[in-house]
Amino acid sequence: WIGHRMPVLANIVSETNGKPLGNRLAHGRWAILFYHANCGECQKAIPIYERAAEQLGASRSTWRIAFVRVPSDTGKATTRVPTGGGQVVWGILDTSHRWFATTPAAVELKNGKVVKTAADTAAMKLNWLN
Repeated sequence: WIGHRMPVLANIVSETNGKPLGNRLAHGRWAILFYHANCGECQKAIPIYERAAEQLGASRSTWRIAFVRVPSDTGKATTRVPTGGGQVVWGILDTSHRWFATTPAAVELKNGKVVKTAADTAAMKLNWLN
């Protein structure tokens, strides 16, 4: 994916209202955390990214953070959807497909193109970002 438009942008919708988020994510700089609601490592990574979003908002950074849930067939796990202002969006990969992904997985996106990726424990740290 590095150097190319992120192929799943059209499949990301708002966690709260189901509206497409791809166009929003295709502009500017984003750190996107893909997670499963029932993934223990993901639940550890989410607060790290939430704190980073708070710091970004305070510093008026151009970075924004998106949390994108990967739907799972393994039960009805509860998903947190906190508010986050303009620096944060919460989405889900649409349920029209069956998704397979190792999580947590993170993508650095600039104007819709993938710049960097990180997975598993590397995604839990923010030092992989530029």
